[in-house]
Amino acid sequence: MLFQFILILSFKPSICQSDWFWQNPHPFGVTLNTMYFYNNESGYIFGDGGSGFKTTNGGLNWFDLQTNTSFNIHSSFFIDSYSGFIIGQNGLILFTSDSGNNWNQLDSKTNKNLRDIHFSDLNNGIIVGDSGCILRTFNAGINWEYSFLGSNENLKSISFPFPNVGYCVGDVGRTYKTTNFGNNWMQITSPTNENLNCVSFIDANEGFILSNLGIMYKTNNGWK
Repeated sequence: MLFQFILILSFKPSICQSDWFWQNPHPFGVTLNTMYFYNNESGYIFGDGGSGFKTTNGGLNWFDLQTNTSFNIHSSFFIDSYSGFIIGQNGLILFTSDSGNNWNQLDSKTNKNLRDIHFSDLNNGIIVGDSGCILRTFNAGINWEYSFLGSNENLKSISFPFPNVGYCVGDVGRTYKTTNFGNNWMQITSPTNENLNCVSFIDANEGFILSNLGIMYKTNNGWK
C-alpha cells in the first residue's frame, strides 16, 4: 500500500535566523552533499570541490579534511571508526584507514558519476551511479567489480534493510530490488515517473522514496 506525502515547508525568516546558525568553520561556503556519523560524537560532511569536514564532539566544532581531490563528493560510508569511503564525480572512490586524516584513490574502472555507497559488512560493498552503473566489492574495497544494470537511467540511492536484500531508485521513477546483494536486480512497479533522489527502508516492508519534486512515497509491503 502506497501513501503519498507532499512536503510543504513554510517559515518566517526571523524564526529561521534565530534558530539556525553557522557552526565552525564559519561558514562552509560550499555545497554539502553527504553526511555520515559513525557514533554520537564522530561525524563527517563532504561536498563539492572535494570539500570535507569532521567533528569529534557531536557537531559543535568542525575542522577541514584534506581529501586530495577537487571532484564533487556525493556520498560517504564508514565501515568502522577508522575505515571509510567517499565517492563522487568522474568515478571517484577514495579510502581512508585513519579516520579521514589521509585518503587514497581506488580504481573504480569507470568515469561515470557515482551517487551512493553501502556496505553490508566489513568486506561486501556496493555503489550505484549514473547511466545504470553498479560497482561491487568483496574484499573491503581493494577491488571493485563493474556491472551494468541494463538501463541508462541515472541511479541515485540504495538502501539495504537486510544484508542481501536491497532497493535502488533513480531517474524517471526507476525502482529496483535485489535479493542477492546486487548480483541480480528486478524492476518493480514505481508509484511515479518523477526522478527519485533517495530511498530508505526501515525493515523488510516499510520504506520511503523521495522525488526531486519534494514528494515522498511510502510502502508498507516492500512494493510487492
